[in-house]
Amino acid sequence: MMLLRSAPAASSRAASARWMSSAAAPEGIDTATLFSLAGRTALVTGGSRGIGKMITEAFLQAGATVYISARKAKDCEATAAALSDSYGGRCMALPADMSSDKGRAALVSSLTDSLSGLDVLVNNAGANWAAPYEDFPEVGFDKVLHLNLTGLFYLTRDLTPLLRAGAASSGEPSRVINVGSIDGLMPPPPTGESGTWPYGASKAAVHHLTRALAAELAPDIHTNAIAARWPSESGIRPCVQAGLSRALPCVTDLQGAQHPASRNAPAAPRLTH
Repeated sequence: MMLLRSAPAASSRAASARWMSSAAAPEGIDTATLFSLAGRTALVTGGSRGIGKMITEAFLQAGATVYISARKAKDCEATAAALSDSYGGRCMALPADMSSDKGRAALVSSLTDSLSGLDVLVNNAGANWAAPYEDFPEVGFDKVLHLNLTGLFYLTRDLTPLLRAGAASSGEPSRVINVGSIDGLMPPPPTGESGTWPYGASKAAVHHLTRALAAELAPDIHTNAIAARWPSESGIRPCVQAGLSRALPCVTDLQGAQHPASRNAPAAPRLTH
């Protein structure tokens, strides 16, 4: 996954703001208000790079305060500092190793101590492992499934009280957004060399778990999944610079081209590619 620039240049942000309030929007609709997350607080796991960083940037553009977590503390803190410089100090780093129960518990404790409520949880942290079919190690399956699936469930469970508190405070449902994958919908073609067998299986399980969580947590928490493609700077950056209402659909190929953190989502997610 490619690491992109920390934030668009000032001219790009200005162009984004102009686009969002321009005549490109349907008459009578203020897109800056429609997609506003002002006053909302989000947590993005795996937020220091790739899709997580791009989602963080889009949330900041929309006015949210965003906490990001990542295993590598130096990278997490550097990304948060760069984005805070660009977006008024609204991005904070909470380094955490989501592959360990201890790291996940420390993250939950830090958020609970700092916040009275949480509006958006983006479960983006994940791992992959490639090896030949004949020699695929059991440790590879264990690592991928534990982080991509088990850790996602327990982080969501442990943050549910904070998400419910956010919904009660704002009067709007809080959101859980799980980052799935196209590989969870269709297997990649065989290469004849190595395969990422647990990755697609873990993401298919994330899609199914999302449906179960949506039913369990409704109506005060809406749960959705996005099936992400592999991003590239040439394909993604123009979308981010074009404005929020185009950024997230391009970044993650959302169903219905709608912002999952600002709409009243159905109880069960619709996954498309």
